[in-house]
Amino acid sequence: MLTVLAELNCQPAHALMVGDSRSDFDLARDAEVPFGFARYGYGRHEVDEHVCDVVLESMSDLFDWVTSR
Repeated sequence: MLTVLAELNCQPAHALMVGDSRSDFDLARDAEVPFGFARYGYGRHEVDEHVCDVVLESMSDLFDWVTSR
């Protein structure tokens, strides 16, 4: 993830990792990238939503979050 961000000249704090599992969350935290929990995914019970930067109910929530920034 950090390699891609560097190639895009994007700071980790300006990105968002969207995922639905604990491993997705851990990857984001290790890279210091904000994490968007996809509640609509398969790992609904693997991540504590209270520690996520944003909780997404649907893909349209992701669109709304991105366009509001």
